[in-house]
Amino acid sequence: MRSGPRGTGAKRTRTVVRLLALAALAGTPACTPLYLPPVPQQLPTLEPRLRLREVRVDRLGGVPALTFVAAEVPRPGWAAVQWFPPAGPEVASASVWLDEEAVGRLTRVPFPDDVARGRAGRWRAVLSFGDRIVRQIEWDEPAGP
Repeated sequence: MRSGPRGTGAKRTRTVVRLLALAALAGTPACTPLYLPPVPQQLPTLEPRLRLREVRVDRLGGVPALTFVAAEVPRPGWAAVQWFPPAGPEVASASVWLDEEAVGRLTRVPFPDDVARGRAGRWRAVLSFGDRIVRQIEWDEPAGP
């Protein structure tokens, strides 16, 4: 009679030990081959692009202006700034010519004087160069003229 319950307990212990061992083996990788992707014969060339630093909106004279320092100008061209009010379509745009002389120099693009900017809230300015968007910056505009 005693061998029945004792045998069942030993059987359970062995089953638990086997399950734990199986779980431990399943958790370790077994001979995972190292995959190295093929290197293309012709590496892609990276196109130079407009790189900026110190991008911000300032308020000299109360008028918002996008200011930035160009770290790299790939070719001479126009940089365009589009101004967007809170929850609305573009209300103004301006542009500035960039060339190699602009590198390292502070460039300031003020909000156009002939456009009313009386809406308070979160505004956006989007800077693009050529056909690419370079940066978007947001700021809170107080109610004003």
